[in-house]
Amino acid sequence: MNYFSSKCRVLLLSTFALFFVACEKQLEEGGGGAVSISITDQIATNSSFSILNVALAKADMQEMLDTPGTFTFFAPNNSVMIASGFNLEKIQQLSGDTLRKILTYHLLNTRLFENDFRMGVHYNEITAGGDSSYAIRNEQGLFVNGIKMLYTDFLQSNGLIHIPSKVFHFPQGDLLDVVEADTSLSLFNAALLKSAKGGTDLTNALVCGCKFTIFAPTNTAFKLAGYPDKASIDNADYQKVVALLSYHIAKERSFSSDWSHDMKMQMINGRFVQVMQNGTAFMLKGEYNKEPIPIIKQNTMAIHGLVHVIDRLLE
Repeated sequence: MNYFSSKCRVLLLSTFALFFVACEKQLEEGGGGAVSISITDQIATNSSFSILNVALAKADMQEMLDTPGTFTFFAPNNSVMIASGFNLEKIQQLSGDTLRKILTYHLLNTRLFENDFRMGVHYNEITAGGDSSYAIRNEQGLFVNGIKMLYTDFLQSNGLIHIPSKVFHFPQGDLLDVVEADTSLSLFNAALLKSAKGGTDLTNALVCGCKFTIFAPTNTAFKLAGYPDKASIDNADYQKVVALLSYHIAKERSFSSDWSHDMKMQMINGRFVQVMQNGTAFMLKGEYNKEPIPIIKQNTMAIHGLVHVIDRLLE
């Protein structure tokens, strides 16, 4: 009981009244150390989860999360849902199957408290939907797929609720699929496809099952570097294009939660880039870049890797 009382005081001091009310509700219904309310009931009776509650109902998951079990549910509150593009109107537009795919990616069948994750250790957790998610706990807290948990360890009768700062997105395919699906990366995709026409086929490497992180420059970045369109890439020197690409791919899975200011990251060509941090924003600097490059989109999941988007080329 002391643990939950302490948690409530922290939430109150943080002025997040809705979470304080939710915590108080847990205490009231779980008196004597026995928590009697399920994950489903907690979501249904807590107004800060009203959008999630609608999504669970449409996904036909309320019964699942009401049954006895040892679940861990990463439950986005209304603010997080809306900020991630999932307002009530969006939920109503999505099919039940799509919502179930999204929500089962937020669910583990094993109860895991924050302290069950050892500091600095990467964990590959299989979600209820069968996909992989990646967790790490460091000095800043608990992260899943690079997304920080706002609050953790809300104990329910059939498991735990953690509250993430963003909605998780399950992998939509392999690395090439992710790049191809983003229209702002069409020139980077053209460069990858050009590599397949010679002896260094990076497209094959990126779907081989190895772990890679791509720092994908936008179309604007390519245009600033003298590649205005696909034709300019198709007509470029093959070795030059391969050299460019190989300085934008790391042979490891690297989430933003793994980064720290001034750290070095090795690319597949053997050269290093420098990670720089300004507040919560991260930037990269190649060996010959005069200025650091903003990372404008982080932690897009793919099978066997992930994609970050940058707005200039690494040099």
